[in-house]
Amino acid sequence: MEQMMQFVPYLLLVVLTAVPAWRLFERAGMSRWWTLMSVVPLGMIIILWIVAYARWNNGHAKAN
Repeated sequence: MEQMMQFVPYLLLVVLTAVPAWRLFERAGMSRWWTLMSVVPLGMIIILWIVAYARWNNGHAKAN
């Protein structure tokens, strides 16, 4: 039982980062498989860099 209680905070952290990452990639038009990176230590930082510099396919292109 004690081992299960140590697992609960990690599971909560996974859910709190994976769900928003899933939605973010869905809205950005990117593969939702990138969500798995949010479970890896330092993965969320990598995700932020990828999304920040990725080309978004949302139909709102900037006029140059």
